Amino acid sequence: MATKPKLGVFSVTGCFGCQLSLAFVENDLLQILNKFKIVAFPMIKESNKIKDIDIAFIEGSAVRSEEVDELKKIRANSKIVVALGACAANGGVQTIKELGDKEQISKEVYGDKGSHCYNPID
Repeated sequence: MATKPKLGVFSVTGCFGCQLSLAFVENDLLQILNKFKIVAFPMIKESNKIKDIDIAFIEGSAVRSEEVDELKKIRANSKIVVALGACAANGGVQTIKELGDKEQISKEVYGDKGSHCYNPID
């Protein structure tokens, strides 16, 4: 029997929606599990290793320096890296802050109302 390729699924800043979609492929999940050895997939596995990965899927976008370091480690330990979803490919909503002045963007989104923080009643 041939060795199964090692598969890793990782997420940086994002909503975990793409990872959730992979976990819920229902009818095909058993076929995937039979063809690949899943070494990392935080949504379905407790122990996740970044080492000797054949194919790494990454969702989300790196917005913190720690995430950039994690992505570099994944890249160094993977034969193939696949950007999974719009956030990984294009940055997603969380990168809007990089497009310009944060105060101006906030004003365009929220208008004069700005944002509010409510304190719960004790």
